[in-house]
Amino acid sequence: MARTRIKNEMLASWEAVDSCLKKIGEIDNKLKKIEADMNDEITRAKAKADDKSKLYLEEKKQLELLIKDYAETNRMDLDGKTKSLTFGSLGFRKSTSIIVKKAKAVLVALRAYGMDDCINVKETVNKEALRQYSDDKIAAVGCVKKVDDVFWYEPDYEKLEQ
Repeated sequence: MARTRIKNEMLASWEAVDSCLKKIGEIDNKLKKIEADMNDEITRAKAKADDKSKLYLEEKKQLELLIKDYAETNRMDLDGKTKSLTFGSLGFRKSTSIIVKKAKAVLVALRAYGMDDCINVKETVNKEALRQYSDDKIAAVGCVKKVDDVFWYEPDYEKLEQ
């Protein structure tokens, strides 16, 4: 593959800048159209795959229910918790879950019973609040305030459509 050298061109006027903004807007519009077409194709492909797989999924669900019912009925035949067969294995395992009905009331009760280890507290730096402090205070806590003059542009899409 041949290397391509990028020319470092400079714009000579605001009209040239405006022309570049127009071109960027046109490119963005073309990219949006390509992406929309792609998403339409993906949606159609998903729908087609769903239609094709529907019967298989229903059959699989029925087979799973049959296996589960048989295993529950014949649980005594299991060697421990697992039964190994030629084409796979099955079994039972303990599954424990905690159901929290009213989170606020539970948090109050956990604190009242001294169960603070059961409460998750996520601490993060609030950069918006830190921005309000002087540079000296920000540096004292191990941070640095960096101020940049960041370039931005925005094509006028409405005018492009005219």
